[in-house]
Amino acid sequence: MKKYISNFNLSYFERLKNTYYEKKALTTGLLDYGHPGGPCIPGQMRLFMNVDGVFYPCERVSETSEVMKIGTVEKGFDIEKCLKILNIGKITEQSCINCWAFRYCSQCAALADDTKELTSEKRLKQCVSAKRDVEEQMKEYCTLLELGYDFEGEDYPFIQISKNQWEAKENDTETKIAGISL
Repeated sequence: MKKYISNFNLSYFERLKNTYYEKKALTTGLLDYGHPGGPCIPGQMRLFMNVDGVFYPCERVSETSEVMKIGTVEKGFDIEKCLKILNIGKITEQSCINCWAFRYCSQCAALADDTKELTSEKRLKQCVSAKRDVEEQMKEYCTLLELGYDFEGEDYPFIQISKNQWEAKENDTETKIAGISL
């Protein structure tokens, strides 16, 4: 029996599609230059301004942080601070260079901010969590593919699997995805 997937799950599946399906192109090796996947362009999508006219990359960063103050209404953007945030990978370059999750890292510069500077110690403390998240998302992506989810589908893709197939998979694996209606 086919049922529509909830909008909540569809938005999550769309993120999986954007992260894994569209980046699965074969490569012949690593690029000469790269950057962990997490950083955004400071102020581009979610510029935040406090009541004093100070700019921050987004609403998620600390307003007490000197590092995250990327400009003011009067003076415009501080390009040096923006570049430092944008190039957050530089502070952990030697640790990140051989990381299996490099392309999918979701670490934001806010996670490395101690309100005075961006620190490698704070950034590296988040690695276990970031890798765990990537691993879980990859498992969910693969499970959806096994269940027949059509990442190329139209607006309302379906998962097509019989009850017997589901029960067989349920007995074979620990991985289960919550919220999928079958």
